[in-house]
Amino acid sequence: MYVSYNVQRKKHKNIMKRKDECKTIAQNLINSVCSIAGCDKPDNNDEIINYIVQDVEETADPINWHSGDVSIAFRRYLESTS
Repeated sequence: MYVSYNVQRKKHKNIMKRKDECKTIAQNLINSVCSIAGCDKPDNNDEIINYIVQDVEETADPINWHSGDVSIAFRRYLESTS
């Protein structure tokens, strides 16, 4: 029982680390787009980031995901709002 608890705890930490990494990459991507376009951060910034994180969790490889997956999720967000 003790071992499985540690395994679950480690797995949870890894998932949280991935989410934090994904949020950071998503925020950097949004900042870059806004900087290039010369506009302010969108009012629904948190909504966009949550969409991106959820999309990456659902579609990308859970171990070998990368910033390209975040870009694809951002594109999907833009497509879903148009």
